[in-house]
This record gives sequence, structure tokens and C-alpha cells, in this order.
Amino acid sequence: MLKRSLTALLISAFACAILNAQEHSPIHQPTLTPQNSGTTNGLIAVWPVNPQVVWASGRAGTFTVTTDGGQTWRAGVVPGAEMLQFRDVQAFSASVAYLLSIGTSGDPTDFRIYKTVDGGATWTIQFENQNPNAFYDGFAFWTPHRGIAHSDSVNGVFPDLRTTDGTTWQDISKGLPENLRKDSIRGNSFFANDKGLFLRVGNGLYHSTPNATAPFWTKEIFPDEHSNIAHGKAGIFAYNCWGSGIFQKTNGTGVWSPVFTNFQEKRVLSVFETAGGTIFIGSDRGLFKSTNSGKSWKQLHAGWGKMVESNSVLLATSQRGTNGTQPASDAIRFDVSVGSIATEMTFPGMSALPP
Repeated sequence: MLKRSLTALLISAFACAILNAQEHSPIHQPTLTPQNSGTTNGLIAVWPVNPQVVWASGRAGTFTVTTDGGQTWRAGVVPGAEMLQFRDVQAFSASVAYLLSIGTSGDPTDFRIYKTVDGGATWTIQFENQNPNAFYDGFAFWTPHRGIAHSDSVNGVFPDLRTTDGTTWQDISKGLPENLRKDSIRGNSFFANDKGLFLRVGNGLYHSTPNATAPFWTKEIFPDEHSNIAHGKAGIFAYNCWGSGIFQKTNGTGVWSPVFTNFQEKRVLSVFETAGGTIFIGSDRGLFKSTNSGKSWKQLHAGWGKMVESNSVLLATSQRGTNGTQPASDAIRFDVSVGSIATEMTFPGMSALPP
């Protein structure tokens, strides 16, 4: 699911643009071809491994798989799961797949994770829930052996699960504060890198290492006046959008110090540092860049705010009014290794600019 989903940042930025574009351009509908799934039970989730291998799952413990691009499907029911619904499926081949179930009886043990390594001939229960208030309805995997399962919150904490071996699942909520409000975790209050996952909640900076054991989270004190965090080479950045400045915690210490004090824009929306040390700051007045550790700043574009980076490509997005009246979504794509912006495509309400 993580790979299937765009980040919330891009979704919020592009949604208005897509709707606006559809009002001005013909809608090209995909060609849909009916296929025989091999079952009359309702299907809920689908996962394509490649153009030939696709898995689907649904009600009454049902799964189905095709290995010839949908020409034929082979359906089955997982033994002992006849009364369950498989809300999610993720597969890695024609042989290996995971299923996540919920129940209809109210029994908390109906939330289970199953795995097959023989194409569905046999299934093994890897997890069976014991928490009476948990509700697991989605999971995602980075590799065939590393994944995470997500539950609705229980007493303000998400009792999420993680596997690092594709066999056993660990509760990764241990160490988080109790009575955690749903609105306490926002878009710029967490990030992940090679050192693990970082999460800001209240005056706490919570950290989990890639191979953490219980308790999964450790806590450090975080500056109260700041609400957002970002990765930096020398340490984590802390900032907010109300003019309190940007601080950085030096790696290996608990000391927070002000940085980039010469940056004139007070309303900071995002901070990003490349592997080469280039600093990008997004504000409501534009996207700014520094190549000398913040001694000087160059404005790259006006009106751009939040950022996300992948494979040395920086995407910056914003939502603003067109001519001060109509809402619009915009995006730029900036190649941080080349340092250039160029127009790729433009349609009403959106412009995307690649290297």
C-alpha cells in the first residue's frame, strides 16, 4: 500500500488541478474488459505483482490469483477464514502473498495476517489480534520480508505492527505517549531516514531505530515553540510557520541551536537538505536555496511551499488562488544534482517542471 499510494503532500496539491483540468479537457476513459474471477464472493482488494501475476481478496475468506494477465483466475478460500473478510492483499510473486482479515462477529481475533509461499495451496497464520479495541484494515511492505500493518487508534495510540523477517510481527507502538490525539501527528511532524523513524508529539521527539526492539520508541525533549521537523546532515531541523526561527539539534547531542538566522522569510513551511549540503526552504513567499550553509539565499520560484524528495528529485507544491480568486494546485520538479528547473507540462491550475 505504501508503494501504491502517493504521499498526502502530492495528493493535496494535485487534486484541485486534476479536477480543474477535467473541466477543460476531454476525459479519456480506460478500456475495461470483464473477466471471470473464479468466485461469486465480493472482492475488496487487489495487488498486481506484474502484468501477468495479480492477486485479489475479499469476502468469505476468498482469494483469487491470475498468472496469465487475467485470461484465467484461480480462486480459493483460506481454511478457517470462511467467516472473515480479507481487506488487504500484497504479493511478491505467483507463490508468495499476504492477506489481512477482519471479521463480522466482533471477535478481536478475527483480525489476522495470513501468508502463503506455495501460491495459495496452504496458508499460515502469522498474527492473530488479542487487543479488543484494535481494528487492523491495511498493511504495506517494502520487501517480501519487511512490512507494517496499521490499526485505528486505541486510547490515542496506533497499535501498529511490523515484520522484519516476513514471519513474526511486533507491536511498534510501545514507548509512544498514551492518549495521543489523532491531530497530534501532522504532515511535517515525522520523517524517516537511514537512522530510523522520527516523530514529534508535543514536547517529545520520538525515535525508532531500523532494528529497534521493545520499547520501540525512545524520547528526547523537543522545543515547545516548534511543531515541524526535517532531516539535516548535521542534525534534525525544527521549525514552524509562525516566525519562531529554525533550530537544529546536533547529531549525538540534545542541544538545539538557532540556524539560518539571516533567512528573512518568517513563515517557514518546509526545510530540506540534500546529501551534498544544499539547503532548500519553502515559505508562503517562495522556494529558496542556499549552497553555502545558509550564508546567502537565492529565490528559485515564487509561491511554492511544501517539499518532498526522491532519488535526487525535489518536488515542491502549493495551493493558491489564480488571479486571487480561483483555487489552483501547482508543482515544480527540481533536479538537485543539476540545479535546474524547466517546463514539462502545463494545464489549467497546474504546472510541473522537471529537470
